[in-house]
Amino acid sequence: MEVKQLLFSPIRYVSIICILGLGIFTVTGSGGSSSDSGGGKDASSYKSASSSSFSPVLAENESGETVELFWKYEINQGTPLNVYQDGVALTFQFDPLILVIDPADMERRAEIDGEFNGDSQGNSITGSYNVDVLESLDSLDGATMVDLTDMNMNMKIKVAGASIKVDVLVSVAYETPCEWFIDRDNLDELPVGYVYNERGEIYGTATGEVWISGAYEDEMPINEQVSSAEKWEILEKLESYTVRGTTYENVVKVKRETYVPDSSLSGYSSQETELTYWVAKGIGMIKGVGQFSVMGEPLEIELVETNLTVLSESTETE
Repeated sequence: MEVKQLLFSPIRYVSIICILGLGIFTVTGSGGSSSDSGGGKDASSYKSASSSSFSPVLAENESGETVELFWKYEINQGTPLNVYQDGVALTFQFDPLILVIDPADMERRAEIDGEFNGDSQGNSITGSYNVDVLESLDSLDGATMVDLTDMNMNMKIKVAGASIKVDVLVSVAYETPCEWFIDRDNLDELPVGYVYNERGEIYGTATGEVWISGAYEDEMPINEQVSSAEKWEILEKLESYTVRGTTYENVVKVKRETYVPDSSLSGYSSQETELTYWVAKGIGMIKGVGQFSVMGEPLEIELVETNLTVLSESTETE
């Protein structure tokens, strides 16, 4: 088999799917420029904050200052993921997913890194990847909206002694902003079965480029119209829910139907999908399913730590 075919055999199936509306995306070396943040990758680097929202975008510290928000998530329960398709066997390792919201710029940023290894037609495969996503947020009639999303994916792959580097840069500009429905403090007051789709069809344009360099070189432009019929549904309301040994109070399970950008390296595409969120009041998402997938395998993400603390009942009623 030619080197080019060996290289592209695994590339065709390495598909890390990032959901733009999850609110989980951060630039490498996350932490932003705000003086309120230490810029680290653990909650102790950030000031404690509180909010009454089920998916906070803005929160204040004890002094009443609006500060950066931080979440760290474990992917696939911290275990490697083994996938096999068309003669390609790969094992993926995932670093924690880091999410930061910078209130100064109203930007939501996330980063996911990891490595993979395996076999293609008897040839050893090794590689690493990094995905960064940046969302520009805004407020419209009291609702949180997503106006623009930038995604940057970098991958290094070595097969049979040949190496390539793949860079994918995609920017999605929305003609009609996408609402982040779960940023509200009354989610628990909505009945089970409640459906929210008032924003209707979401339209946008995805532009960018795929660059391949090394043993094989190529460029592929991206210019696609994207659309999605956004729909949210309340599935369940829970007095408490335990994730990784921590019990959270006042949790709502929500389903979202939307589209996700597929960063498989054969080019840009989008596909309709269902995402599930478990969100706790004052904390945000504590568990999610479907926000990321590899080679069609949806991954579970669970909250490890955050700088958000739950407001006391007396504080909320003041």
